[in-house]
Amino acid sequence: MRSSVPTYPVLRLRDGGNVVAACALEILVMLGRLPGARTVGDISHITGYSIAATAAALDWLERRGSVRRVGAWAITAATRSELSTRPETFSYLQRVAVTALYRCGARTGDEIAWRAGESATDVHRVLAWLYRHRRLYHVTAYQLASKKEPASWDQ
Repeated sequence: MRSSVPTYPVLRLRDGGNVVAACALEILVMLGRLPGARTVGDISHITGYSIAATAAALDWLERRGSVRRVGAWAITAATRSELSTRPETFSYLQRVAVTALYRCGARTGDEIAWRAGESATDVHRVLAWLYRHRRLYHVTAYQLASKKEPASWDQ
């Protein structure tokens, strides 16, 4: 009988260690140092591991309860272009949200509100509007399962 749990080929380092385990350790250290959630691409870029190795390590860490998936936002290419050429087309809170995403990459709504010092309710309302008008899209991001968000994220 085959197991329903996906298996990954064991990739070996020169010293005999497992690449997934080495990548997982680096991911835990990196996520512990950085605020907020990060996408697989962000984590891969920061750690230097391939996207496949990073995804395998994140899957392994998630199954063990060390990291959790969260929904995050990213801006579309059209929004990025419009922000660079015509920022006045955005209202104040829209500009705050898309500028945070432009500068920082994919982030959760709570993190955007916290970084901007704005009400989470207002920021979530603006993000929903931007999403409905196809200026943002959803992405999956990861963060430490035990990491506590700053108190102001609970607004």
